[in-house]
Amino acid sequence: LDINLTKEDYKIENEYWNYYEKVWEKHGIRDRVSFDVLDKQMIKDQSHIELLPGASFAIGELSKRFDIAIITARNLTWKATTLKWLKNHFGDVFTGVHF
Repeated sequence: LDINLTKEDYKIENEYWNYYEKVWEKHGIRDRVSFDVLDKQMIKDQSHIELLPGASFAIGELSKRFDIAIITARNLTWKATTLKWLKNHFGDVFTGVHF
């Protein structure tokens, strides 16, 4: 596949559920992309995923008073790049990340 979406391409107003399908549909590639393709991309790199506005501030403030752990339903094949993304955006603020 010769598909190269940029960070900007992922900035769409929409609900989280079926988010990637909505991104693909917006850019006219839904019939050319699958979760197999997404899985391969997410294993390699997740830098295209934008941090929600205010998330860094909110997590920083919460971490002053609470231990924060993350629980995610993400595929275990994404673990290394997910941990890298979290560290890049939040440092070592989380007490644990559970897949």
